[in-house]
Amino acid sequence: MLKRLIIVTILLLAVATAGAVIYKWVDEKGAINYSTNPPADRKAEVFSNKETKSSVEYSTGANSSKQGQIVFESNEDGNREIYLIDVDDPNPKRLTNNIANDLWPSWSPDGKRIAFASDRDGSMGIYVMDIDGTNLMNLSAKPKNDAFPTWSPDARKIAFASKRTGISEIFIMDANGFNIEQVTHNSIDASDLAWSPDGQSIIFVSDKAGNSQIYKMQVDGSAMTNLTDNKLGNWDPAWSRDGKNIAFVSDREGNFDIYIMDADGYNLKKLTNDSAADASPTWSPDGRKIAFSSNKDGNSQIYLMDSDGSNVEKLTRNCGRGPAWSPIKGVVE
Repeated sequence: MLKRLIIVTILLLAVATAGAVIYKWVDEKGAINYSTNPPADRKAEVFSNKETKSSVEYSTGANSSKQGQIVFESNEDGNREIYLIDVDDPNPKRLTNNIANDLWPSWSPDGKRIAFASDRDGSMGIYVMDIDGTNLMNLSAKPKNDAFPTWSPDARKIAFASKRTGISEIFIMDANGFNIEQVTHNSIDASDLAWSPDGQSIIFVSDKAGNSQIYKMQVDGSAMTNLTDNKLGNWDPAWSRDGKNIAFVSDREGNFDIYIMDADGYNLKKLTNDSAADASPTWSPDGRKIAFSSNKDGNSQIYLMDSDGSNVEKLTRNCGRGPAWSPIKGVVE
């Protein structure tokens, strides 16, 4: 903590010396943050240098000028492994190194752990590791194609899809792998799970209606609603950080593009419009950008764009797919 305090203090003073205005603001979890560009939906006040030493200790502990970190899948070394990349310094670090396939990384709410699925023990199961790849833990006691893990906002639970009962249903377990509970019993063939920021609901993909649609349900499996209700396919739903919007992929216009809609399925907007296959949208911590994968240049890479679809730029140089942006703004050490 002392090291982080010193680093953040120096950075803040450097910006202040350069003449920029530093703002102090509180995020939705009550943590104090300092930056030159606070979120538009947060009340911010001009930061006073004299309170640096006392107040900065209560910030996120990360350099708020950073755009954060993204984990993603890549098969550049022959099989699917999980990599970590700093958005401001795009030199990826390999986190897993196994002959099996490691898929669908999902950040813990504090940005310190990553859940993912792997078939390294024979059947696809759910694992958790620290963000440096250490402290690996197998959470699936009796895996049966367990996949698509997603954390609850309080980090106490992990939801996942599993074929333990024959067809893919949704289960919830404690974050340590105990107390597994099946919450759907509708032969829904679930995939692409995402837990809402308010902790009340889960969105997922199901083909129970004949094709892939995005559904929302309460955490206990009740009140299941079809949000997309389209004749063509819809996949990869991702909540915005404030829970007001959902980004997703659809081929409803003949190509795989990224769309956003309100959390109730209304106010649809198309963000990408090209001949490439765009997939796996994920929101930045401040909600201003979306990362996604695309084969625009021939093989799958990770791209960034503003949340309105503008200013598209390529992040990775080698193969990359299935990105997940850390919920923490900055680099967690």
